[in-house]
Amino acid sequence: MDDDFNAPKALGVLQEFTRDVNTLLNGDAAVGLPVLSAIDTIYRELGGAVLGIIPESDIARNGDSQREAALIELLIDMRARARAERNYAESDRIRDQLAAVGITLEDRPDGTVWRVY
Repeated sequence: MDDDFNAPKALGVLQEFTRDVNTLLNGDAAVGLPVLSAIDTIYRELGGAVLGIIPESDIARNGDSQREAALIELLIDMRARARAERNYAESDRIRDQLAAVGITLEDRPDGTVWRVY
């Protein structure tokens, strides 16, 4: 059965995909919600449906990623408003609280991007 399905090769593909995703997320380019959704879909299909190594409860929980991204964007907007009003204490508080849960903000000329670390 192992030879017919070639599970080790499929796991290798999943590991290589994970490496590529990490490179993308840690790079300088801003990654939007459509790209994150596509990545999530591939993980669900390959890791969940094909290989069965991602439990269904984890797959269902990952559906919340769009909501989480929207909430992070809301906090970034609130931080930008605080900075525009020169309320730097509030701006720093928002940034620090995001950092405390593993989200790094990077201010760029074209806007703020965020990464999960």
